[in-house]
Amino acid sequence: MNVPSTTAQLTAEEFSEFFAEITGHTPFAWQTRLLETVLRTGRWPAALGAPTGAGKSSVIEIHAFAVAAASLSGTRVPRRMAMIVGRRALVDSHLAQAQKLINRLAMAPEGGVVARVREALRLLAPARPPGTATPGLRSVLLRGAAPRDRSWVDDVSTCTVICATPEMFGSRLLFRGYGSSRLARPREAGLLAYDTVAVIDEAHLSRQLDLTARRIDALESMADRPPTVPRLQVMSTSATLPGEGHSDEIEGVLPADLDSDEVLRRRLCTPKPVRIVESAEHSGTAKPREKYIQALCREVLDVHDLMSAEGGERTVGCVVNNVDTANLVAAELLRSRRDLAVVCRTGQSRPIDIERGVTGEEGAPVQRFPGLYTIDGNPDVSVLVTTQAVEVGVDIDFSAMVTELAPGSSLVQRFGRVNRIGRSARTMISVIVPANRAGDYARPPYTTDELDRALEWLRSRVDSKDGVSPWAVTRNPPPEAELDREVLQRPEDWDARRWSHSSQPSFGSDDVTLHLRDDLSPERESMGLVVRSRLPEDDGDALALLSEALPQALEVFPVEPRHGRDLIAGILHDPAEWEPAARARAFRVRDRMVLQLPNSDAGALHQYVRSGDIVIVDDIHPILRDGAVSGNPTRRAAAVDWSELDGVVALLSEPEISELGPDWDHEIVADHAQVIWGDPAGIDVEARFSEPVAGEDPAWVLITERARALDDESTVQEFSLAEVPVALSEHARAVASRARFHSDALGLDSDVSAVVELAGLLHDEGKSAERFQRMLGARTQTGFIAKSTQRSPVEVRAARERSGLPSGWRHEQLSAAAAARVAFERRMTRPESDLLIQLVGTTHGHGRPFFSHGAERLLLGTEPMSSEGTRAREDVTADSPAIGDNRCESAREAFELFDGGEWDSLVERNRRAYGTWGMAYLEAVLRAADAQVSKERS
Repeated sequence: MNVPSTTAQLTAEEFSEFFAEITGHTPFAWQTRLLETVLRTGRWPAALGAPTGAGKSSVIEIHAFAVAAASLSGTRVPRRMAMIVGRRALVDSHLAQAQKLINRLAMAPEGGVVARVREALRLLAPARPPGTATPGLRSVLLRGAAPRDRSWVDDVSTCTVICATPEMFGSRLLFRGYGSSRLARPREAGLLAYDTVAVIDEAHLSRQLDLTARRIDALESMADRPPTVPRLQVMSTSATLPGEGHSDEIEGVLPADLDSDEVLRRRLCTPKPVRIVESAEHSGTAKPREKYIQALCREVLDVHDLMSAEGGERTVGCVVNNVDTANLVAAELLRSRRDLAVVCRTGQSRPIDIERGVTGEEGAPVQRFPGLYTIDGNPDVSVLVTTQAVEVGVDIDFSAMVTELAPGSSLVQRFGRVNRIGRSARTMISVIVPANRAGDYARPPYTTDELDRALEWLRSRVDSKDGVSPWAVTRNPPPEAELDREVLQRPEDWDARRWSHSSQPSFGSDDVTLHLRDDLSPERESMGLVVRSRLPEDDGDALALLSEALPQALEVFPVEPRHGRDLIAGILHDPAEWEPAARARAFRVRDRMVLQLPNSDAGALHQYVRSGDIVIVDDIHPILRDGAVSGNPTRRAAAVDWSELDGVVALLSEPEISELGPDWDHEIVADHAQVIWGDPAGIDVEARFSEPVAGEDPAWVLITERARALDDESTVQEFSLAEVPVALSEHARAVASRARFHSDALGLDSDVSAVVELAGLLHDEGKSAERFQRMLGARTQTGFIAKSTQRSPVEVRAARERSGLPSGWRHEQLSAAAAARVAFERRMTRPESDLLIQLVGTTHGHGRPFFSHGAERLLLGTEPMSSEGTRAREDVTADSPAIGDNRCESAREAFELFDGGEWDSLVERNRRAYGTWGMAYLEAVLRAADAQVSKERS
């Protein structure tokens, strides 16, 4: 893109100042080298070797600076970074780090280097109205048991940090996004395969994903004319060293870095002595016995008292392998030492509770320990009892640790939470191992073989003065986990072709697990549970309200489906327990659709609730036991307040509802809501409410920020928040202009940019069909319109039913026929014509690889309705000169494309020319332009 000559370029030398302002300390030498490599080559190295504590997650700050600097210098680096790791806690930690960076960018005073980075990043996105400028960076969360953020696909030019688990990233890369609609999948696949660097943390645990991602890059390189933006780059990270030197393909901490940096040396080289404590009370594969729990607690208390005697004020960590063990240890510690503040965290908490440090024991009031999971900790907490959740992602700094034996890689991560930044001269780590290791002694999720190998390695560290310091571990690493499958699977071109057929239902044989996971055994699945307060007693009213305010990530409890189904069955099965009885209900959310679950037992609920679903219940129900969601709960969880949900201003109750009445006209209510809630806050709001019974007030009124109404991609194509209908020609020109902006800003070839721009101009030509105009409510004096005035999703569906359009009729299919006619009239080359027609036809995700209707039923949608509301005639053919009162000039092209097989042929020609993912990327660029313009009410 063109850079204003008045904009000073950012240099690698200024990175140190930027990094220090964001993080509070200057970058390490390896971090600066990594930035210089990226800016010099335009590529991230294939591998990054950095021990625990060396700051691997700083690649987020490096990414933002690199994108800003490259945009000003005219070089090109990937706009998106996907931080991929197979642990929920670390995904959330990466998200928090990215959000912290976003906030620092937003608040930076003018003139400094951080503000200059912000302004450079803003140049990458379209201009925004005054007062609505963004920091130029966005973050995205993609993991199980969290609501899906789909808005990122609308920002194709913006610098982005995507925080994802391997399955969530990989399934989207392969056109099979878990939790994504079929129609959105090409956009996600294209944007992840182009202009993205995938950072695969703990790569030794994601070898199949590493292979798959690198293979996608190789497949796309075989295309004749792939998009001229960076293809997918993959950087795997680990704690191993890159050797004595470095290259453009590998970067990391070098021995020389320790000599020149006292801070880094203290972090990596401060000794961490470790000792092995054998326990004769170990329970083996059975649940923990009381004597074993007592033995564990004695060791924890001994370590705590010893560290306290030496002046240690930070929390001691106790890490165990199973949730039941954690709960029992915490209870025993509280019983035996009432003077200690003991917190138990098992990784099954809501993000909002983790952020606020919320905890609570049975029968006790909820307590808050802010800062507990930060590097500074909370001095009021004596012991934190936890599970694998603390291995990664929690930026905590224990003074010492007692841990159960675990696989080597897990132990290294646990050890990394002890004296994390080397601020104490002394620490201690105790590892509890069974005294009797004959036979099988390991409880899931680990195996005896894994623990035996870890123990053998651990013995080699006991006598070392450095113990398990990060630098010592890199020189003597633990044994790698063995691959839990016979062979890795390489994606081939025929796989790519099949995956790209995303608009058609996929079947079991199309499962992409084989190309994503190292372990093919049944995975430990996850679903989400949300409690909501103040839901209407009427089930229909409650369902309607929940459909307007879907779950958000901060309020979701992760839970194993079997526990979740047991809990839900208990709520549904005995209504007599609940007051009022009508609250014996639950609502499932899947793909943005809300369904009230039937009254079923846990077994029958298998067919209704599966991994990835989110279930909502009233907050009157107990759902927690020992701090986690349980099928046998003992206490309630407080619902997140409605006003804390993103985009929600307020949920009204009486008498506030009455103040908006008694005239429940949508426009009048919207005006009142704007005066009462919007104007004082300086925002545009709208009021959504249930349909009131004559003479009564609605059951609920939800005040939301107005922009939120356009989140639904299918609805946004048919209505606008504008006060007047959007003219078809005006919308088409706006989309074409925005598509050209993105194409040029991204660096696409000028010929391809011109085709994408023309596709934007033609993408809604099919909306001129008479019945579609009838559905939109067009009048003769208004001309063709692209979108009606503000309507709810329910009103949109009702209008479609009244229009008489054939079921499954798609306006973009008719637009593709119009594009074919325009290509012929302009004498476009075959490659340009093929690209134009497919981009227009797949504007909303359909047509991959074909549409539901042939030409005849497609053209029926252009016919007027008779006075009786039926079709005027049925004899449409390729030679029909007119459709009703309007000439259908594209009838012949429609028959050639959709009855003559030309659509199928050009789709395959495009795939070979631009690549499977390259076509998806170009489609994503066009669809993003359409979505952005639609959200801007034009």
